[in-house]
This record gives sequence, structure tokens and C-alpha cells, in this order.
Amino acid sequence: MNCVLAIETSTAQGSIALQRGGEVLFTASFLSARTHNSVIFGPLEEALKLAGGLDCIVVGTGPGSYTGVRVGLAVAMGVGMSRQVPVIGWTSFAALPSAPVRYAVVGDARREQWHFTEMADGEMLAAPVVGDRATIALLCARNSLPLYTLDARSPDFCEAVKVIPEARALAALAQGLTPGDVAARAQVCAEPIYLSAPFITAPRPKA
Repeated sequence: MNCVLAIETSTAQGSIALQRGGEVLFTASFLSARTHNSVIFGPLEEALKLAGGLDCIVVGTGPGSYTGVRVGLAVAMGVGMSRQVPVIGWTSFAALPSAPVRYAVVGDARREQWHFTEMADGEMLAAPVVGDRATIALLCARNSLPLYTLDARSPDFCEAVKVIPEARALAALAQGLTPGDVAARAQVCAEPIYLSAPFITAPRPKA
């Protein structure tokens, strides 16, 4: 790939990166707990001015912030459609800076559930395992790989290194793809990776 735009918004610290060949032309990060849509367009505009033509857009698909991931996907698809550039989704668990070839990710899946995923060569080896505290604690205890978390702190049942996923890591992964690889990946619609089904509550009956 020649020129790649990468967007990562699965955590409160989002980022954008632009890479051409082996050179990072632009990178910027921004903080927003739930409103990435209010701060992403400034750095995006800067990146697009530097880019000229794009060959590929890669976007982090989570797991992570429900709103953040969807904002990143919407922005990537909008730019892709307007510029007729292929968009590919890539798990945000692969966007860890300086991560080894193989590692594991653990974190809070909410509602008293936790998750555990093994990664290799930028891909999930299997879908994330989601379970109760005892289940995920046992997986962590048996794990021999470097262990990371994207949460604000490590779960108290293991020692995971806190990291923030970065768009430049996604850009580097996409740079390693051939045009054929990109075309094949772009055939699969980029969608958010959810750790569990949506939590829906029924409305209270009216008095």
C-alpha cells in the first residue's frame, strides 16, 4: 500500500494517522469520553490535506467504546465513499504500539463480565472469551503470553499492562497488505466488534 489513513476511536483517547510507504506523515490524538464526533474532524482535515490521494482507509472496530467505535466507522466510511477509497476494519486489539507478535488482552466487559483474547500477527486467534470473574481469572492464570488491557487499570485478578490503541499501529498493519489483500478485506463490511449483545431494558409500565 502507498498512502493509508488510519482511524482509531475505541477508547477515550482517539487518534488519526497518515502513512505513506514507511513514513508517518501525520499523527494526532484527542481525548473525548463519549463525543469523538465533536473533536475528530479537526485532525482528520489536517490529515486529508497532507494525503493528496489515498489508497486505503483502515479503522479500528473495537471491542471498545460503543459510541467511539461507531463514530470512527462512520467517519471512515464517509471519507471512503466521498473519495472512492476502500475501507477495511481491523480489531482495535491489534492497534497496540510496540506489541510483540503474540500477546493477550484482558478487560472489563461490564455487567460483572470480563473478556480475554489471544492475538497473533495482528489478528484474533479466536473470538474474545467473555465470562464471569472466575472464568477469566483462570484464563489469565494459565496464560503465558504478555498480557495487556485497554482499560484505565488492570483487573485486580491479574497483572496486565495498560496500553492505549493507536491509529499509527493500524496504519503500519495496513501498509503490509497488497492491493489484492485490501480488495479482499474491503469486501467484508467493517462492523463493530461487540463483546456481548446490546443490553435492552423494557420501559416501566405507566401508572
